[in-house]
Amino acid sequence: MMGAFRHLDDPNFDVDAMTGARQRLVIDNDGVMHFETTQDDTNIRRFAHESRSSYSKHEKLGDMAPVGSIPMLVMYDLIKRGIWQDPQRRRKWWNSIEAAPYRTRDFVV
Repeated sequence: MMGAFRHLDDPNFDVDAMTGARQRLVIDNDGVMHFETTQDDTNIRRFAHESRSSYSKHEKLGDMAPVGSIPMLVMYDLIKRGIWQDPQRRRKWWNSIEAAPYRTRDFVV
């Protein structure tokens, strides 16, 4: 008889200092191994907030004006959901409440 697996959780398994993404190996009680990736987005949200505060809502913008800054894991989630590849769905997402913390300007995309 095999012993029960323990929940293995090493928070320092792999950390990307540049993006703040942290990947760790998790072994569940049923023996399933998987990687879990998290990312601290505090600095990205702070940057977006400061950027929003420094622009006027009435300022004229060019075609390539930045809309926001999103964490890598949010972008991967958007790709997985099929939003990133579709310009209309991506535009709708940028105007949603979900994207609000990452918006660098207050205007409709």
